[in-house]
Amino acid sequence: GAPAAGRAAAVGLRPVQPGARALPLDRPTQVHLSQGDRDGSAITVSWMTTNVSRSLVKVGRRPGRYDRTYGGEAPAQRYHYAYAYQPRAYASGLVHHQRVSGLEYDTVYYYVCGSE
Repeated sequence: GAPAAGRAAAVGLRPVQPGARALPLDRPTQVHLSQGDRDGSAITVSWMTTNVSRSLVKVGRRPGRYDRTYGGEAPAQRYHYAYAYQPRAYASGLVHHQRVSGLEYDTVYYYVCGSE
């Protein structure tokens, strides 16, 4: 949606450039960003892993230089579904959600997400 009246455009976030080092252990998949509050100064980073791990997002204004770390707000969740016409029930990977707050408008941020 459009930014709030009198506000600059929403915060810009960019993933780390290809070839950059990921956080160790379980590599995140299906990474998704969404607005994390009403005024647009926060986002929620969501991703999936296969192993139980602590959620962690590092954010900075330069690639590879992350001066803020967010983590551990909520445990990852696994979703289970059973279907009448399917022989086995479905179990998702572990879904992580981490809120990143205090972001400034008209600023590009770089981030990595994963686990410790």
